[in-house]
Amino acid sequence: MKKDKKSNIYKSKMTIATLGNKAALDVIDYTSEKPLCVTDLYIKARREQAEMSLILRGMKSIGAVTDKRDGKFIYYEPNFKRIKAIEKFMLKLIEHSPTIQKTVLYNSPYDASYDILQTMWRFEVILNFLHKAVKPHKVSSIYSRLKIEESICSQALAGLRRIGIVTVQQNGKERLYTLNREMYSKIINTVNEFVNDKHPAE
Repeated sequence: MKKDKKSNIYKSKMTIATLGNKAALDVIDYTSEKPLCVTDLYIKARREQAEMSLILRGMKSIGAVTDKRDGKFIYYEPNFKRIKAIEKFMLKLIEHSPTIQKTVLYNSPYDASYDILQTMWRFEVILNFLHKAVKPHKVSSIYSRLKIEESICSQALAGLRRIGIVTVQQNGKERLYTLNREMYSKIINTVNEFVNDKHPAE
């Protein structure tokens, strides 16, 4: 089935992937001082040019930046009205994670929100598996069905537990993992609300 780029699913994934990338948040800081082209940005961020171009495409799709051509170059700058909406969106995410609220390891609320999105983006495959599951699963069941390495699966589950979107219960010697469906639904609904919000221009 062809990916429908206009669908909410695609836009929601793009939002999570974009704002779950630290470089995207850095772009907002860099371009706040003056408009910059992709060359300026990938040098500042110490990223590959292709990666930075992908990040900028994602940021443009969610309305976080605007672009303007000047000769051969395209310059990017923040859409500050949309940035305010992003700030509200990221703060709202924290409300859905009691685990994150109790954590004092973050320098700012935005770091906490970034952690939620980045973790969901990185371990989307496991989230999707648990979302479809009708019963709790032990780690060996998850990595064998998804055909991934045990160490990667364990790391993913630890990250998902840290943000509270996956819970674990002890069953004898085994640990059974379950999706926190209430939190998952609240986050996805918040992302969808953000996606469906209009992108105000400067």
